[in-house]
Amino acid sequence: MSDEEVIKRRLQIDGDGTGDDRRLNDLLKTFIKWCNSNDASDNSQPIYDRLLAQLAQCEFDMKKSDFYATVMQQEL
Repeated sequence: MSDEEVIKRRLQIDGDGTGDDRRLNDLLKTFIKWCNSNDASDNSQPIYDRLLAQLAQCEFDMKKSDFYATVMQQEL
């Protein structure tokens, strides 16, 4: 696979180039890590807090993308 094909696929997956795929992958990895954690609740709290922060960032990005799409549609 050539470099050009790899870049093209990454752009198709990433959509607008905002890194959403990376954020979602990080969120999934953190969730799995938190679910598989056998630690006491005190030790899993930082992972849980990180999970909530990542989820909030994903939700914010989704709302921002929807807003921009609406604005662009209205301008057309």
